[in-house]
Amino acid sequence: MRKPKCLKALLIDMDGTLADSILLLYDAYAAFMHDFGLIPTKEEFTSLIGPSLVDIVTRLKERHLIQGERNALIAIYHRHVEDRYAHPVKLFPDSRECLLFAKQHGIRCILVTSATHNLAHSFVRAQQLDGVIDLLITGELVDKGKPDPALYLMALEKAGITASEAIAIEDSDAGVTAATKAGIATFHLFGKGELAVESWDAIHQKLRSWYE
Repeated sequence: MRKPKCLKALLIDMDGTLADSILLLYDAYAAFMHDFGLIPTKEEFTSLIGPSLVDIVTRLKERHLIQGERNALIAIYHRHVEDRYAHPVKLFPDSRECLLFAKQHGIRCILVTSATHNLAHSFVRAQQLDGVIDLLITGELVDKGKPDPALYLMALEKAGITASEAIAIEDSDAGVTAATKAGIATFHLFGKGELAVESWDAIHQKLRSWYE
């Protein structure tokens, strides 16, 4: 990736990108499935990484013919997620250092997540990132979750920047699709292909090569 002419913000996904939470989210998905006598699979869970909780529950309800009113099912799933987040969720190694480096060079750090505002805010506070994360763009702000670009377009609008002034950091295919559809250069953390980077340290080193 080439250095943008004027990089003003990093747009960062939360679950699986900044927060090492995928195993916790799988546990929440499995608990929800067990609530209705269904068998969870890693393949299905993987297909649900990225979209909003509303989209996830809608898909599961339709796919498995789960009985019950959708909002009630969303509340059940959300409770399972909140229960897992009640325990400390770790940051990925080198992520904090990378964000601090960005801040030192005048680059804003914006969380762009399908999670709820309350969950994202609690995570930021628990990790003492209040002074690092400048803005939260969360799932409630848009009608369509990732892979739709709405969340990223909202982030650009709220930050008052253009796509060429931002870089997104995502771990899921849905997230990468959302960011690239919004026209944003993207690091695919732990991914494969031309956008792939293997670690937060690799992103940090890329930023250092641009600014030092």
